[in-house]
Amino acid sequence: MIRASLRQTGPAVEIAVTGHAGTAEAGRDLLCAAVSALCETLERGLGRYDPDSERTLGEGSFHYRGSPGAEARALVWTFCQGLKELSADHPRHLRWTETDSKEA
Repeated sequence: MIRASLRQTGPAVEIAVTGHAGTAEAGRDLLCAAVSALCETLERGLGRYDPDSERTLGEGSFHYRGSPGAEARALVWTFCQGLKELSADHPRHLRWTETDSKEA
């Protein structure tokens, strides 16, 4: 299962994505490929629009921590929408959680 989370504390944002979907054998898993494409695209965009942020992209994992400006926040929002949609379509293989400090 892929576990993906968004945590917001004021202007600070933290995203974590780990795991594998397990919907097919390695190299043929379309859900993993979709999540990987979203993570790689976000990482590249943040490299341009939030270069001082903490970002780690690895095999089966992605982590971001920063206080994104307007451009980077738009990238983060789009990324999160994509993961929410995939999670709704594949709830047994992708778990999305979102936490806002104002709600906690």
